[in-house]
Amino acid sequence: MMKRDNEYILYGLSEDQFSTKGIVLLCWLYFGTLLFAALVSPFIFQLAYTSEGFAKLADFFGEGTSDYLREKPITRYFDRIRLLGVLILLPLLFKWCHLYSFSAIGFRIPAARTFFTWFIYGVGMMIAVLSLSIILNVFEAREGWTFTKQLEKIVVAVFSASLLSIIEEVIFRGLVFRLFYTSLKPVPAIIGSSILFAALHFKMSGEAMAHIPPSEIGIDDGFVTALGYITAIADGFNSIMFINLCLVGIILHQVFLLKKNLWACIGLHAGWVAVIMSLGKAFDETGNANLLTGTEKITDGYWVGIVMVVFIIIFSIILSRSKESDNKIS
Repeated sequence: MMKRDNEYILYGLSEDQFSTKGIVLLCWLYFGTLLFAALVSPFIFQLAYTSEGFAKLADFFGEGTSDYLREKPITRYFDRIRLLGVLILLPLLFKWCHLYSFSAIGFRIPAARTFFTWFIYGVGMMIAVLSLSIILNVFEAREGWTFTKQLEKIVVAVFSASLLSIIEEVIFRGLVFRLFYTSLKPVPAIIGSSILFAALHFKMSGEAMAHIPPSEIGIDDGFVTALGYITAIADGFNSIMFINLCLVGIILHQVFLLKKNLWACIGLHAGWVAVIMSLGKAFDETGNANLLTGTEKITDGYWVGIVMVVFIIIFSIILSRSKESDNKIS
């Protein structure tokens, strides 16, 4: 039985005290950010498609940015504005949870060494995941592929993956996991927060609103999109992908419990995503993909689940031994 660690318990509670107010907070956060995105995303969407002033401002960040934004569906705007709502509220949420410093959130030293070490681990784990696809020739390089172009895509992928991982790990491991951990015993907390982590990766398809002309998108469509996000896991449910994403969440929680350093989770997460992003922009499926290997989504195959289970067992053994050592010392 895994013993609770005061490191992850909020509100100054002791190891034998529990509080569900964090779960209530998550419900308010979930529906509040949906409402925020429903109200704001149609307005921003219309600006991007109709305002020349907005187009000039967008192109200030790079030529063609306005055209890029106009190609995106309302669901993409909704998703980004919803995330913006979470980021705006994060300082207040951390204050409410009595996490007053970066160290308290989980940003511990050594930062750079921990990040790069676990980034390499993440890349290695993803290579193990992709090994079967490589053996079975599931992917092939796109026409015009060169080593130089691939290096450029890798650099962009590493930067993008690192930024994405910082945001997700601060939210999910730095906050959400602790809210579950304060409400439940360790194992249910890991499972519960991993289920939420997996569920939130299912999003409304951009094609769902494609039949509506951009000029006609309004507030009502913002609320339709919000409803679509609530039901996304049911509408586009993929059991293999859901289970695999849960396993990914469990591993990230295990690493956080083991290292007590958010940089380890960020590095591991970034390593996974960087490999997927760099391949996704340079390789296509050959037609040899199957349920075992999965498609370009990677997480929709059985093999990734098998690899993740192996690592969960390994981390479970390491965690168990570290707890035994702590108990002997104490």
